[in-house]
Amino acid sequence: MLKADEKEKETLAYNVQSTEYFMIATVDATIAAQNMTLAAESLGIGACYIGSIKRDLDLVNDLFQLPEHVVPLFGLALGYPDEQQEIKPKLPKEAVYFENTYKDDEAHMAALDQFDQTIETYYRTRSTNQREDSWTKQMIKTLHNRRNDRLTPFVKEKKFNNR
Repeated sequence: MLKADEKEKETLAYNVQSTEYFMIATVDATIAAQNMTLAAESLGIGACYIGSIKRDLDLVNDLFQLPEHVVPLFGLALGYPDEQQEIKPKLPKEAVYFENTYKDDEAHMAALDQFDQTIETYYRTRSTNQREDSWTKQMIKTLHNRRNDRLTPFVKEKKFNNR
């Protein structure tokens, strides 16, 4: 096994703190989780992402005794479902897929308007937790509220995203 000398370790430690490496690690972890989810679901095992662990990063960090350069992004719960849930509609391809250039055009907006109607119907008619809501209302509410002020300092303390 090739080992870095002290000068190389310094350079590596400096470089790994960059936003680029933080993004690479985040994307890689997300792809791995999606692959686990797809594999589990192909075997009839249910999967649920738990994004709320970011609400108490220090507790999660201490509970799992996470070292430097390890940031909890989300949890992933796997298990056999007791019942078959209704499938929540997803954004249509026209709203999220672009070729060669991003387009914020009428077709894009029409796709979002149509999806709002679809998701409103889904929320109103699903068998549990019925409500009046739309995707754009959820996004406005989400982006209107302040999010986790602890996330940026926590990530920096973990020696990521410092440059």
